[in-house]
Amino acid sequence: MANNNNEYYEIYLKNEYDANKQMSYACAFGGFLLFIMWIGVLFGLFVTTQRMHLILSITMPIAIIVLFSPLFYIKTERIKKTRFKNFVLYSFMFVVAFINVLLPKHGIIGWALCIVLTNHYYNPKLCKKIYFFTIISMLICIYLGMFFGEYDPGLLGNGVVVDGNIVEPDTPYDRYIMMKDLMSIGINRYLRVFMFYYLSRLAFISILFFISNSLNKRTYTLFMDEIKVNSKQERLNTELNVARNIQMSTLPEDFVATEDVEILADLKPAKEVGGDFYYYFNVDESHIAYLVGDVSGKGIPSAMFMMRAITSFRDCIKIDKTPSQILKEVNKLLHVGNDDSMFITCFFAILNTKNGNVIYSNAGHTPPIVGKNSCYSYLKCNPGFLLGCTDDLPVIDETVRLNKNDSMILYTDGITEAKNDGGELYGGKRLLDFYNSKEFSCLLEQHLDLMDSIEKFSNGTEQSDDITLLTLKYQGNKMYIKEKTLNSTKESVQKSIELVNEYCDVIKADDKLKNDFSIVIDELVSNIVKYSYDNAIGTIYLRLLYDYDTRDVVFTIIDKGKEFNPTVNVGKELNTDVNKNKVGGLGILIVKNIMDSVVYDRKNGKNILTLKKHI
Repeated sequence: MANNNNEYYEIYLKNEYDANKQMSYACAFGGFLLFIMWIGVLFGLFVTTQRMHLILSITMPIAIIVLFSPLFYIKTERIKKTRFKNFVLYSFMFVVAFINVLLPKHGIIGWALCIVLTNHYYNPKLCKKIYFFTIISMLICIYLGMFFGEYDPGLLGNGVVVDGNIVEPDTPYDRYIMMKDLMSIGINRYLRVFMFYYLSRLAFISILFFISNSLNKRTYTLFMDEIKVNSKQERLNTELNVARNIQMSTLPEDFVATEDVEILADLKPAKEVGGDFYYYFNVDESHIAYLVGDVSGKGIPSAMFMMRAITSFRDCIKIDKTPSQILKEVNKLLHVGNDDSMFITCFFAILNTKNGNVIYSNAGHTPPIVGKNSCYSYLKCNPGFLLGCTDDLPVIDETVRLNKNDSMILYTDGITEAKNDGGELYGGKRLLDFYNSKEFSCLLEQHLDLMDSIEKFSNGTEQSDDITLLTLKYQGNKMYIKEKTLNSTKESVQKSIELVNEYCDVIKADDKLKNDFSIVIDELVSNIVKYSYDNAIGTIYLRLLYDYDTRDVVFTIIDKGKEFNPTVNVGKELNTDVNKNKVGGLGILIVKNIMDSVVYDRKNGKNILTLKKHI
């Protein structure tokens, strides 16, 4: 393989390293078999002459050591070097040559293994090199075996007649004399061995080489094609991840609930990039615009059209415009140049935070769910028409009023059309029953439970459509909410502390409170990292709330790890004698002394810890 092909060379080297490793084990296995044979020789289990018994007893340990030697380099960097394959292969060939000389009749089989083993390296050039080295070494070893190996009638004939008896010469000198005597009467054993013994085995080795070399070339070609495909796929995945990051960056940042409203949104694409989107925007001090949309199709074309839609909404949302007027303007922008006839369904609304009035307009989207007094139902609304299909969009404005703690839930059909392994849909009724059958401490818990419900229903079935969920809750009083999703790693402990510091800066907490809250979050997040996921990487959800009217601080910490209640068997008072405080409970004791209340609950496979403090 050409070294200048840097794009694939590293992958090829990794394959060579794996081959070196497997070849080292193969050599070691051969060494083990030789060891068994050596034991058999020592205890007379194999019939050999006294001289051959002595030779095998002395020389076979050398061959065993040679075969085991590659194994010692597995844990070193040497096995990763490109030339290590030569060391492995030639070590094996040395032992084959050694056996072939001592046992000419049986050792000849080993040369075939030398050809076959080169296939591990997907290297036709190496296969040719080993072939030529093999046929030359085999010829030399055959002639050496005539003099130094076990007596083989196929090489030396049936022996010589001495005093009426057939004698098989044992020493190299006796064999040489025998060959000389045969030459004097016109019998050339050297030529016969070459013609009838060597050439027949050469034919077999050559056939095996051509088969192996063809296989090597084909495997090498397939391997290189696979590398190219994987490389292209890797580049594509990288580009898709970049595209996904760009796409997600067009979505709004975490909503800051400072004007009587909390908004929480989730988007889970079916592919690396998707066509669903959501958006919310502070139109002015008392109006919030929010929407959810679904682009036709999937993948990159849908993602590009989705980004175009968000840009259009950003340009068109104005203070003096109603939702239907904004939708009509966005529709005109999307219709121009829409040669692929793509379209968008969208539900768009504007909330007046002073009185809870919502003006909304629907463009062919699934109707949202409205929660009033913990009772959820579908909002009756005009179906409207799809965005991007026609120049004139027939949509209208409608109104609904939200009271304190009422909510509106916008979603895409990726939720209701989620399928299980039997092809059954999650459906609108199941979605509505989910909201009406449970009570939730906060929107974060509600969102997590719904996503878990969909995942449990799907039962491992691949997600076929993007899933988007946006929930707006009208609090009726001014609040500040900060939310963050973290991995259960040590680094996340520091990130959670930074989140608390940002939160404290916004609510204007003094330095003592900031320090106290940092201690609280540090202790509780560290506990989750250490115990909840058994050293695996899970997810931690943080929700920090401040009610400006009541001056209450509420921290909610949720994880999906094993059941772990940090408040169990922990008292309410710190003992002045530190040694008398329970081991492992000092941290939570400090937390309980800082906060007014610390409540743990285990619901739907989640650990939910709620902490409150009045400041």
